[in-house]
Amino acid sequence: RGEKGFLRRIFEELNVWNKIDFVVQKDAFTLAIPGMGEITLPGSHDGFVQRLQEIAPDSADAIRDYQALVDKIGEESGLLYESIAQDEPLTSEKAPLIFEYGARTGKEVLDRYFKNPMVKGVYKALFGYLGMPVDRVPFMALAALYARGEGTSYVKGGSQAMSSAIADEFLASGGAIKFNTAVEKILVEDNAVKGVLTDTGELFRTD
Repeated sequence: RGEKGFLRRIFEELNVWNKIDFVVQKDAFTLAIPGMGEITLPGSHDGFVQRLQEIAPDSADAIRDYQALVDKIGEESGLLYESIAQDEPLTSEKAPLIFEYGARTGKEVLDRYFKNPMVKGVYKALFGYLGMPVDRVPFMALAALYARGEGTSYVKGGSQAMSSAIADEFLASGGAIKFNTAVEKILVEDNAVKGVLTDTGELFRTD
């Protein structure tokens, strides 16, 4: 923590970071747990971990270790996106945890770390965003929802605000956006994309 996340680095490279309004949330989320009532988890990294440890002291060490794993997976995920952008292979030396946990499900890893069903419930709470049950969802995807970084924020205006900021910067840089236009063909030469042909017959080249 304290270092810029990969999403921030991407937005800064695109010159849109200061054009997107991120609102810091005091609380991450609130759960209603039978027999315990409502439990609110703080949005900050350390507050989230400490509150969960207070609620489940029997799992304090496991919570610490699991959150450390999740945070490290979040850091390595940034390397994954960078390797894709730079068209370079990601090696096990650079991202050992991605290679170790990449094929495992969320349930497998949660079962390895926790016996307390309440703690598992907290770390499962956001799986609905992924569109599949925890016994099928890749651990990498589940971990991304819990890599706390500096805390929890949301974008004022929703995801459309991010898309609009990127589109505005693209247009300001001389780009053109075609709406309601399909790509008929991607032109490839020497194993590199050189342009696209639209369904209206327009040709846009990369050079």
